[in-house]
Amino acid sequence: YKVLFHRFPNSKFVLLERDADKWFDSMISHSKGKTLGNTYMHSRLYRREDDFYNLGIDQKVLYSTEIDKLLELNDNLREQYKKVYQLRNREVLEFFSELNRDRLIHAKLEDKNKWKKLGDFFGFTVKEEFDVHYNKSNT
Repeated sequence: YKVLFHRFPNSKFVLLERDADKWFDSMISHSKGKTLGNTYMHSRLYRREDDFYNLGIDQKVLYSTEIDKLLELNDNLREQYKKVYQLRNREVLEFFSELNRDRLIHAKLEDKNKWKKLGDFFGFTVKEEFDVHYNKSNT
């Protein structure tokens, strides 16, 4: 977002924040208890480099598109992942607060008015009763 902010000066950004526990539960459910995407990149993003290196794999391509799911995700990691999630959201809010808060809309995913707020932010009308949620799991 930082590069895009500067590269596209008229761009707008959306941060939909979710309850951290629900976010973590969703991530575990989505990935069936394994790291998402490329494990090396995942381990860097979530501060699990030691776990990655302990696998003894000689893979260090940070931007690899290989989906390998090599590390476990479980409840023992909940607080660590929640902390990273909350810090990233805070960093985004601080970045836009310092540079241009009008280019960011921040809403809670659980907010029933989020679609109306998004419409207002982008300049189009959203019906009051509108709601959509794709890829919703049954858990």
